[in-house]
Amino acid sequence: MNSTIDRRRAPLVVQALVRAARRPIAWTFGSAVVIGMSLVASLPVYRWFADTTENRYAPGAQLHGLDVNFRTDHAGGLDQLWRTVGTSADWMMVVAVLIGVFSAGGWLRTLADPDARGARRLFYAGGARYFWRFLRLAVLVIVLVGALGSLLFHEASVAWQNEVLGGWPGGKTELSESERSVVWLEWARHAVHLVGFALVVAWAIFVRTRIVLQNANSVVVAGAKTLWLIVRHPFAFLGPLALLTAFEFLLLLGLGGAAKLVQSGLAADGSLWRIVGLFALSGLALALREILDGARYAAALEASRGYVRPTAIDPWSDRIGGPGGPQYPLGTADDDYSIAV
Repeated sequence: MNSTIDRRRAPLVVQALVRAARRPIAWTFGSAVVIGMSLVASLPVYRWFADTTENRYAPGAQLHGLDVNFRTDHAGGLDQLWRTVGTSADWMMVVAVLIGVFSAGGWLRTLADPDARGARRLFYAGGARYFWRFLRLAVLVIVLVGALGSLLFHEASVAWQNEVLGGWPGGKTELSESERSVVWLEWARHAVHLVGFALVVAWAIFVRTRIVLQNANSVVVAGAKTLWLIVRHPFAFLGPLALLTAFEFLLLLGLGGAAKLVQSGLAADGSLWRIVGLFALSGLALALREILDGARYAAALEASRGYVRPTAIDPWSDRIGGPGGPQYPLGTADDDYSIAV
């Protein structure tokens, strides 16, 4: 009883983090996929460097950084290697988006169930159930983010901004009286892009949550309703996500500093433990990011339930069985595989 009371009194952000951490299937799934794809992309690089440096350079001579002589002697090979890796990375980005779409459905399905037991079954069922609706939303998000980038960074738009906001004829920055004003305007442009991108991502999280709560089929209708709710109640909806994002930034900043500290010693000491340490820190960062993504969905669920009436049809409502356990469909007594009621 006391633990229940404490959990209810805990801040929403803390509750969201705890609920996400209690679904290991969700955050290990995304982390494992990203690590697997990273290994696939790194193997050709490792093989190329192993073959190129074998019996030609002192062991570990190029471990911390490639010197000028190496880059000059192998410029053609390096260029071909990076083109190959870049092509593979493009396809892996597509796969990563599809995995993210599937994972979002799994996260929300497991978090919508108050009991963390049976989360594995619910995760895969939720990922499959909402995949196509979430994929349509992902396409819409990509279009919106692309439109935002074009609006801010297209050549004609930049010239117009420079002329209107900076007061430079023809939008030519060389006519500015102060280099500082040019820098400030560029920073402001990137800041607007960052805020706009964050708002689009937050909006998409709440749209997915609404689709799950109300079993909505139309992404456009759910998106319009969600946008109206966010405009009416910005602090209730965006506040928890902003706190989680700030916490994620500080956490990853600390891990990045630790990784930089380990990597800085490679030049003097290329021991295996440093490589293993970098790999472990990268895996930890990926796992924490996945947990924080799940926490955002948990916070979105709690925030949405105060304004969105859940009307979703439970996919297991026509069956008997506890969440995560065996499910027996209801039917007639003539059916050997169903339960008659």
